[in-house]
Amino acid sequence: MKQLSFFSAGTSSKRPWVSTLIILLYAQSVGSVAIVRPRADRNSTLPTVEEYHQRRADLIAEERALRFDAGRIRNATAREIRAAEIVDVLRRHEEESVWRADPNKEPGMPFLWAKDTIAQTELFKLIKKMPKGGLLHAHLDAMCDASYLLKLALDYPIIHIQTTSTLNGSLPYPPPTFKPLTQGEVNQAANNALPTSQDYVPGSWVALHRARDGFPNELGGQDGFDRWIVSALTINAEEAYVQYNTTAKIWEKFGSTFAAGAGILRYEPIWRRYVDQLLVSQIEDGISYVEIRLSFDPSLPVISEDATRNLTNSQVVKLTIDAIDEVSRKMREQGRANDFTGARGIYTTGRYISYDAMVQALDDCLALKEEYPDFLVGFDMVNQEDAGHPLIYFLGALLNFRAEADKRGLDIPFIFHAGETLDDGGEVDSNLYDALLLGSKRVGHGFSLAKHPLLMQKYRENGIAVEVCPISNEILRLTRSVNTHPLPILLNNGVPVALSSDDPSVFHNPGLSFDFYQVMVASNITSILSLGQLARQSLETAFLVTLVFFQPARAALTSARDLLPRNDTLPSINEYLERRADLVAEERAIRFDAGVIGNATAKEMKAVEIVDALRRREQASVWYADPNKEPGMPFLWAKDTIAQTDLFKLIKKMPKGALLHAHSDAIVDAKYLFQLALDYPSIHLRTASGVNSSAQFPTPIFRPLSQTEASQYVNNSFPTSPNYVPNSWVSVQRFRDGFPNELGSKDGFDKWVISAMTISADDTYVQYNTTAKIWAKFTNTFLGLTRYEPIYRRYIDQLLVSQVEDGISYVEIRLGYSPSRTVISEDGTRDSTNSEVLDITQSIIDEVKARFQAQGRGSEFIGARIIYSATRSISVPEMVQQLDDCLELKAKYPELIAGFDMAGQEDPGHPLIFFAEALLDFRTKAEKRGLDIPFMFHAGETFDDGGEVDSNLYDAYLLGAKRIRHGYSLAKHPLLMQKYRENRIAVEVCPISNELLRLTRSANTHILPILLNNGVPVALSSDDPAVFQNPGLSFDFYQAIVASNITNILSLGKLARQSLEHSSLNKTAKDAALGIWEARWDSYIDEIVAAN
Repeated sequence: MKQLSFFSAGTSSKRPWVSTLIILLYAQSVGSVAIVRPRADRNSTLPTVEEYHQRRADLIAEERALRFDAGRIRNATAREIRAAEIVDVLRRHEEESVWRADPNKEPGMPFLWAKDTIAQTELFKLIKKMPKGGLLHAHLDAMCDASYLLKLALDYPIIHIQTTSTLNGSLPYPPPTFKPLTQGEVNQAANNALPTSQDYVPGSWVALHRARDGFPNELGGQDGFDRWIVSALTINAEEAYVQYNTTAKIWEKFGSTFAAGAGILRYEPIWRRYVDQLLVSQIEDGISYVEIRLSFDPSLPVISEDATRNLTNSQVVKLTIDAIDEVSRKMREQGRANDFTGARGIYTTGRYISYDAMVQALDDCLALKEEYPDFLVGFDMVNQEDAGHPLIYFLGALLNFRAEADKRGLDIPFIFHAGETLDDGGEVDSNLYDALLLGSKRVGHGFSLAKHPLLMQKYRENGIAVEVCPISNEILRLTRSVNTHPLPILLNNGVPVALSSDDPSVFHNPGLSFDFYQVMVASNITSILSLGQLARQSLETAFLVTLVFFQPARAALTSARDLLPRNDTLPSINEYLERRADLVAEERAIRFDAGVIGNATAKEMKAVEIVDALRRREQASVWYADPNKEPGMPFLWAKDTIAQTDLFKLIKKMPKGALLHAHSDAIVDAKYLFQLALDYPSIHLRTASGVNSSAQFPTPIFRPLSQTEASQYVNNSFPTSPNYVPNSWVSVQRFRDGFPNELGSKDGFDKWVISAMTISADDTYVQYNTTAKIWAKFTNTFLGLTRYEPIYRRYIDQLLVSQVEDGISYVEIRLGYSPSRTVISEDGTRDSTNSEVLDITQSIIDEVKARFQAQGRGSEFIGARIIYSATRSISVPEMVQQLDDCLELKAKYPELIAGFDMAGQEDPGHPLIFFAEALLDFRTKAEKRGLDIPFMFHAGETFDDGGEVDSNLYDAYLLGAKRIRHGYSLAKHPLLMQKYRENRIAVEVCPISNELLRLTRSANTHILPILLNNGVPVALSSDDPAVFQNPGLSFDFYQAIVASNITNILSLGKLARQSLEHSSLNKTAKDAALGIWEARWDSYIDEIVAAN
């Protein structure tokens, strides 16, 4: 086969269209051949460059064949391929001209910050015209624009408003409540004072139009009134991303929007017009079919036109059907019958209601289905999953409902909300098991499904579609943005998906165009053909069985859809619970810790009970007792609280094995490093501009100067002086002593320097709001203080001691090598050679080992090794030089050099394929010299999906990496996860680092559970703890256990043990280290049990 040009190393295009199109077409052209073709073992005879590229193409093709859109790509017409090419060119153009041109923007960024920009792009305008199929998940109460709902309300004089307090200009305004009043009530309220009057009686009703007309000018007049009402019906960016900073708080705000809108919407004339506009607005966005979730809440009835009575549920359905029929008629009259296939309803009730109330709701659903068999297509439970009852709570009622429906010959499937949670393995997350076992035909949201490898397989096999709502999930704080959403995991695993908007009036995402846009720009392999497949899937998984065109698709989806037998073979509750337990056990057996759980001693299980009880107790008393807190919340907001918990203190004592991923320049506490610098008069600093109170302080750069150099700068003005010459050196000691009082004197100086060496909560969560910006800040924290020999010696000593004090017994340090990062000699006159730096490092390691041995603590520190770390931004010739240097150092220091890596931000740096030939040559040279220098690449530290950055994961595997760093995007690769697991390639996961560098919102939304639940080997790591303020490993271990209900103390022990198993120690040393760790672990378990 002719070699494809794309696969040549060093391709210059960052995100070439051909990387998507050619790989996809190649994947389909080779079909099953690519999957079954014998291939050489990854560690066997080294391939030629050409052979390597062929293997790479085969691997990518094999994985892409699993994707949901594989068939559509395979069968694409020439015209479709041309269209995909045109659209991708447009996307790439706007990525550079719109999203990358502004440092405050990036593709797929948080929606409410991006919306106005999105709406102006040509790609969005093109997607707006696209036929999008069906909208399968949207709640009627929140589908029309909030301004439109207010406009409707103003058309009816009987709509009144009340507030719980007077509006006096102080923010926030109280939430309004609306209600249509009877004529008698209208008369009684006619003279009530306005809510803005000091005479207003809280809770009294005022005509809406009067309140609006009388809204004071100082509060904005009618426009101010409208802004207040619309803000009560919606969620804005400040609320979603800053103000309501926990899921509980944002859900409280979210719930209030429904409470406010219900009093307007649930009025018969408004309901009718609202449904009309709801449908028309979807049609105008290219949606041809809608399944509307109608809430039948007894406390929120639809009120009759004269406001004297409540409509029955039957009357509400009839009212809705009439509105749908009217829209259908209008579409036919306009010659647009094909634009609107129709709409149907899903019966919903709240999951917070009692068991008896649920039985009543289910009976009501059956009655309505009998009355309106063609309209009502399913049953669902809504509201926040975390706060409501799980499905299992209603098990008896739901099984009885199935039996009764079968008896009556009614097809009323379950379409449950399930997995709309950050929970991992708890009862809320377990709704996904019950949705499957109860025969749900679709699930709403399914956000946590990505953590369940077995469930994803079963959902795919049974054609259970997931109604994914990316923008909703973002705004309700399940994910930072669409870039970090688990949607690609579902798509890459072939799970059926129907993109949905959920509550577009609240989230400002009308129709489906915004959701489709965000999904496309967040993935390099999601093309216009992929969006077409999503649109088609929405119709294939809709309840359109009466339409001939869709019968084959529906038949395929329903042929094996019922996991529960029908009629008289429905299980008893005990049989159901047994099936459920078997399903959960089958999936848990895949987890990384299945062995340690299965083989746990009685004492270990007792320790699990003790620690789990402590975790639950502190969950309630610490995290949920404060509305601003929640377990696993963003680290820098949580750190001080974490440090005070008993669970953290217990984890601090735990033997944690090895730290395998940490960069030498950023391991020791920043304050300690700064204090070291103050001990040396030769340390100088410079800034690019003056330091004054009128602007943000510039970043200082440090360097030791020789005595001769220092004498040249002794009279230089300080950066705080107007006479300062930018970039001229000044003594750190002298500048600190002379730091002006108005800037804080010495304390002010110290705060400035420490803030330059670290990332704060405001930096990462607010100020540096894109990955490019936070990486710029991060890169600038490496100020060069460790690169002075006397400091370096003391720094490495403290580095090792501080890890030991946190329970870490072995460290592999990434030491960066580049001409600009050498260690300067004590007299400041020369740069140390790399060999000299390693001599110093080895001597410090030996000294620390001897010191611990002398203290009778030899078992606490077994040693440290160095990983040679090049920079991925350099040229190929420069990389070859560094690879050769690594070989020479390995030959000289065979026990010290552990491996080779490339550091630096992956997204703007060169991908591994750029250096493929050099890396293959390196492996050949190493084998010829009998040197074992494994690759330990940074790979997958990105939220790229399918582009060349994400593809570093393929190359790390094919190049024989023994471990990879971060692997954040590995969760999107089902085949690669399998390969990594089978080949025991460990992932050095750095949850806190990933959060602070904006790959995830918090530990709760991190991909770690996905790797663990798929059995991928993991070594928890801290990366750059000096910068991120997460010293040692205790904070990362703590966040891992509180963010998961199935990760227990034995799971943490397994992670610790794995870190040693996947270290670079030779077999003898590794066995000894594991023996020492086992003894320390047993003592730790004994201590936990004895203390309780």
